[in-house]
Amino acid sequence: MAEVLAATSIGAFVALVAIGALRSTSSGASVVQDRSDKAADLRFAARRVAMDLENIVRGTDPNYFRFITGLENSGYGDQAYLTFWTVCHEKVREDQPEGDVYEVEYYVAQKDDRTVFMRRAWPHPDPNTEPGGVLTVLSDQVAMMKVSCFDGQKWVSDWLETAQELPQLVEVSLVGKAPEGVVPSVESILVTVTTTAEVQTAADLEAAQQGSTSDAATSQNQTGTMTSTGGSSSGG
Repeated sequence: MAEVLAATSIGAFVALVAIGALRSTSSGASVVQDRSDKAADLRFAARRVAMDLENIVRGTDPNYFRFITGLENSGYGDQAYLTFWTVCHEKVREDQPEGDVYEVEYYVAQKDDRTVFMRRAWPHPDPNTEPGGVLTVLSDQVAMMKVSCFDGQKWVSDWLETAQELPQLVEVSLVGKAPEGVVPSVESILVTVTTTAEVQTAADLEAAQQGSTSDAATSQNQTGTMTSTGGSSSGG
């Protein structure tokens, strides 16, 4: 009888240990999966911003491009906003005609007692009218957005609407939500913005270099011809 009780006790103990280990493993897997899902959500939002920035409307006339960024007090801390014109081939309103140029704006907003990362897409941007567009929640895992612009000499966090040119580089960082005491995930993108004037300058420089090479080759051929002619005359 004593042996049976001992075996039963040992069996119960082993079962409790196994159940505890299983629960611990399951809980750990859930934590890992949750972090993975949040990181994927953050990457998706960052890629959407990168896609729009890579297709930003470039030019030398400020009337035909727009780029604004800065900080504003949203009631729960200073938050960055980013507004610019981009070429987009995805219609935001299927039942209405739209062009290729959209004004998009990214910002963190408060919705239902939680922060969400928003994208506003305006199919017919016009600086002289009140901004409009279709709002989309890209992520509910973004706690903060940071924007930095390189003007050719230094990095700045503000780019005013009165600026007559686009920044050379734009860096956007999305900071994910995390419990207190836990380091949050950060997804950053860096996009090079090349204006039409810079592209034209590069094209002119390449053309000038090609022209210089062609002139040098022609001059060398002419010199060789003259030398050859002179040698023939001397021989005669």
